[in-house]
Amino acid sequence: MNFKNWSGVAGTVLIVLIVFGSFVAGCREQEETKRETIELQTEQAKLDNELAKLENERTKLENKKVQLYMIREMNAHSEKMEKELK
Repeated sequence: MNFKNWSGVAGTVLIVLIVFGSFVAGCREQEETKRETIELQTEQAKLDNELAKLENERTKLENKKVQLYMIREMNAHSEKMEKELK
């Protein structure tokens, strides 16, 4: 083989190596993206869980507020009835 043929082969090998390297880099980037997506989904699930806990706590506090209001109303009514009986 002469130099002209070797340079063509070397050029072809170089192109194949560049294409293969790009493919490997793309695969690695895709795996990194998948990993980051999973991490973000996990974090989102944790935040959704925390939000649900906070909303549950808020509902409990609102229920207690209603109970306190009802107790105050009952006390006011009882005091009114006591005054009327006297």
